[in-house]
Formats: sequence, C-alpha cells, structure tokens
Amino acid sequence: MKRRFKSSRSIYKKGILRNNEKLIILTFSFITGLICGALTVRTGHPLLIDFINKLTGDSILAKGSQSVFNNFLSYFLPDFIAVIISCIFGLSVLGEPIICMIPLIRGMGIGLNIASIYSVYKSEGLLYALLLIILPYCFSCASMIIACKENIITSRTIRKRLKSAQTDQALDYKMYAVRTAVILLIIFISSVSGSILCYLLFSKVNPLG
Repeated sequence: MKRRFKSSRSIYKKGILRNNEKLIILTFSFITGLICGALTVRTGHPLLIDFINKLTGDSILAKGSQSVFNNFLSYFLPDFIAVIISCIFGLSVLGEPIICMIPLIRGMGIGLNIASIYSVYKSEGLLYALLLIILPYCFSCASMIIACKENIITSRTIRKRLKSAQTDQALDYKMYAVRTAVILLIIFISSVSGSILCYLLFSKVNPLG
C-alpha cells in the first residue's frame, strides 16, 4: 500500500514538473537574472557601479517629483514591452531562444536596481525596494513569465506544423490576442497599484530623506 502511494505520488510530481517545465525554466532564468544583476553591483568595475548608482539615485528622485501617471508608466512600460516582444517572437519559427532571454534580461534590470539601492542606502533602501519595487513587480513579472511560456508553446506549435506540413490547421489568433490582452490587463492593474503605493508611501520610505 505504501509503495503504491509512493509510486503514485512520484508520478504526480513528475506530471507537475513535466507540465510546468517551461514555466520552471523561465522562472529560473528570471531568478538567474536577479542574481547576475546583484552580483554586477557587488563585483563590477567601480566606474560601472558609480554609473548604476547615479541612475538609481536619479530614478528615486524622479519617483518623488513626477506625476502619478508618469510613475504608472515607469511600472507599466518595462513588462508591457517585454510581453509585446514575446508575442511578436511567439509568432516566429525561431522565436523560442529570444523569448527565453526576456525573463533573464528583465531580472537583471530589477536585480541591478535593488542591489544598487541596498548598497547605497542600506536598510532604508531595502524598505523602499520592498514596498515600491518588489511588491508592485510581483504580479507583473509573473504575468510576463507566463506570457513567455505561452508564446514559446505557440512558436513550437508553428514549427511543428511547418515540419509536418499541416497547413490546413490555422493558428487561433483570436485566442492568442485574448490571452495577451488578459496578461496585459494584469500588468496594467499591477502598475496602477504600484503607482498608488508610490503616491502614498514614497515620502515615508524615501531613502534620500
């Protein structure tokens, strides 16, 4: 009985891993980007680090002085652009390698930002990063990763159809567009939440004082 239970549980786990293989790989790629970004700030050339820190300080100043709409755009545009690029290459036969790079690059950008803020402003910077960077980006980055996964599947489907010469089965572009619209809506809501958080909390967590 125990052996049967263990075997069924292992099959269940293998099924979960198999069904979510692409999602796991893309999430790992995003986390790798975060780590690489953080290590760049920790071990990079002093001139590069100074340049990154200056950009980080300027972005913090901008968040405190610009309008709510501009803060919304600063949250919305990075993941919006990432999803659109993913969608474009999802319709390409050779789009999969490029789509796999998107979470890595996005993670590096966020990792650079967070590590730079922490290296300069320590605990005050960590609180700022937690509330105004990590929290708002949780859902938008997760949505971006899901979009990349779905677009990889689409790219593979197109490639398989071309190899097997199945030209009679057209791609469901309507479903493709609806799926992308839903993902962008989640990113939109997440960005609105981020801009509201910035409006309400910036003066309290501003590491510049």
